[in-house]
Amino acid sequence: MRMNTLNLLIVKTLALPACLLAAASVAGNTLHQALISGVRAHITEMVNDYAGTESELSDLQIKLNAIDQRLKLTQCAKPLDFEHNNHQRLPGRVMIKVSCRAQQSWSLYVPAAVSWEQNVVVSTRPIARGQEFRDGDLIVQRMRITQPGGQVLSSPDQLLGKASQRRMPAGKAVDWRFVEQAKLVRKGDSVVLVANSGSILVKTEGRALSDGAMGEQIRIENALSKRVVKARVVGRGKAEVVL
Repeated sequence: MRMNTLNLLIVKTLALPACLLAAASVAGNTLHQALISGVRAHITEMVNDYAGTESELSDLQIKLNAIDQRLKLTQCAKPLDFEHNNHQRLPGRVMIKVSCRAQQSWSLYVPAAVSWEQNVVVSTRPIARGQEFRDGDLIVQRMRITQPGGQVLSSPDQLLGKASQRRMPAGKAVDWRFVEQAKLVRKGDSVVLVANSGSILVKTEGRALSDGAMGEQIRIENALSKRVVKARVVGRGKAEVVL
């Protein structure tokens, strides 16, 4: 779904029964509605900037606390300004500063909770720490994202040759921060050890002395000579001697 225009998002603003602000009383419905609609539009623009012009995000929800009608804010002779701290992360809680920069100036902060739905890769079964992701372990589901910080994925193909850095229960969205290259060689495994010197290719068997992922350098004991050499993992159960 494209999100480069505001009308492509379904925006829901829900008023919660908490008192948001403390200072004087909103002077009439016009200013109150300008505050609400302006905050909604500003947050929607934040989401558009975050997601980019190509995105599968949908059903954007912006939950605002009810603005206290007793606040005595003067009608603003200029258009209201809306801004936010660039260090705030989406989705989740955000704080929007609303300012009147007319001669009778004022400002207030409006907190909001932002969430949306998107496709994410989910585990279909419990995944052990260090376990490589395989066919049948992952599916794509539509989920509501409510907290910042995670790096969810949209396709199981992104996890080919990868493993989980921690235990993961079934139904959990896979977080890219806790994904690593799968170990193609395990400590104690028999390994095909290859030595390539120009036109001469020598293969022998060895024993891995440590785990290794693709491209990693590990120590391997030659099964015949018992000599320990350094080798680079080049495939599952296969390593090439570093000359």
